[in-house]
Amino acid sequence: MEHIGELNYLWDKNHPAAGECGCGTNLTDCPVWGRVLLNLSRAGVSRFETNGLRLNSWRMRQIPWRMRDIDSNRVANEYPALLGSIYGWVSEYSRVEVVIDSTKLPGDALAASVAPGTDTHILHVVRDPRAAAYSRLVRTKDYGRAASGSTMRRRGSLSSTRDWLGINAITYALVRRAVARDRFRELRYEDLMDQPHQVLRAICTWLDVDPRSLPLRGSRNVELGTTHTVMGNPNRFRTGVVELKTDEEWKTHLGTRDRISSALAASPILRHYGYPLRRV
Repeated sequence: MEHIGELNYLWDKNHPAAGECGCGTNLTDCPVWGRVLLNLSRAGVSRFETNGLRLNSWRMRQIPWRMRDIDSNRVANEYPALLGSIYGWVSEYSRVEVVIDSTKLPGDALAASVAPGTDTHILHVVRDPRAAAYSRLVRTKDYGRAASGSTMRRRGSLSSTRDWLGINAITYALVRRAVARDRFRELRYEDLMDQPHQVLRAICTWLDVDPRSLPLRGSRNVELGTTHTVMGNPNRFRTGVVELKTDEEWKTHLGTRDRISSALAASPILRHYGYPLRRV
């Protein structure tokens, strides 16, 4: 398996991590992405103009129309075809069969679901919206070592939770319909952290990957190797043995007002994911 991070940032001319790959090199110098970008250039694909192609048709608000096109078998295939080519190249150059794209936007997941030459599985990971709001409200993280001090943008709890509601609702209501029933799964962050090894093995089985290939250590640890991530959480640069444990700092540090506003904003689907409206 090869984790490529949030692929949507590949098209961003103002890449906040200055185009730095998770392996520590610039994307153009990376042994994987350097070859992928060269292929794009040879195919006459403008890397940064591609973002316009993506945003013109695959934004979240356009998903109902894209689903209509998919249902009638007349979807515009330019961006999905490009994704299919990239996944194929990464698979070839990394010598893996499974490529993990952790882009968080449902429009990109929908495009990937119809990418030619791919067998797309969508693993929809959800976290308590109050925890997500706390992370965006309070914590400051550098994008990367080449980011010139640029940090991840903070968001208010209400704004963050509105995004949480929109992304999760439209993914459940529409995006999951684009793949076969056995190709879509929901996973709560809290359940993953409760039994990490068991859940990771189950995901491998779902992907038809031998669970024995996982770098599991001890009862709750994993050994992280170098990845070729184009963007994502700054932890993508971390390697070595890491303990998987639940981050519950928000339960004692998130203010009452932010806690209530987040819960109320997320209330239409909060219980669908098994989260109580009131968290003690």
